[in-house]
Amino acid sequence: TVGLNVANMAKEEGGDALVRTNGGVFGGYRVGRFLAVQAELLYSGSGTSMYIDDIEGQKINDVVHLNMTYLNIPVTAKIYLVKGLNVHVGVQPGFLVRKRLNYRGDKYEVGDKEDCNTYDFCVPLGIGYDFGHLTFDVRYQQGTVDVIKGDDEKTLNTLLCFNFGYKRPRTGGAVVRSVAAGEITAGAIAGQGVARPVGGNLRGITIVT
Repeated sequence: TVGLNVANMAKEEGGDALVRTNGGVFGGYRVGRFLAVQAELLYSGSGTSMYIDDIEGQKINDVVHLNMTYLNIPVTAKIYLVKGLNVHVGVQPGFLVRKRLNYRGDKYEVGDKEDCNTYDFCVPLGIGYDFGHLTFDVRYQQGTVDVIKGDDEKTLNTLLCFNFGYKRPRTGGAVVRSVAAGEITAGAIAGQGVARPVGGNLRGITIVT
């Protein structure tokens, strides 16, 4: 899955949104007709623009971009409304991988994370649509952990995410479903749609899909 994040930080004074990227892998399990569970591993960008006095001793008194990158692990429940249309909600722990300042094209690595919390937690909410093996979703999430340690007011990550994904087709044997008014004792040859009675009578229909 790949996508774009419109990132900001709630309570950051004068902060403007940044466009960051995300990418990773996901897997899911369909529980029934209307419900699926999905887990993801995402390398995701957050951040904001902020006013600072200096960088590494250099006076700037200007606005810089604070880019923070997290390893996020969202687990969501997807409720299907009609066909591929779904809404989803879940939980997402995140772990800070890197923070960097970007000022007029120059990038400054900030290795010291002591002034920032190295984890975050949020409840993602979204809506999506599945087109066969392709997926698209829009998701909003706001962190619950203060990004800046020792801040008087909480500074929280906020993201509006637009994601595209590809679901790998399942391989292997056929899925066999039986439909009958009574007992069915039949085997099916995968991929050929052939039902073979056991015991002499076939009292139903075996469907190979």
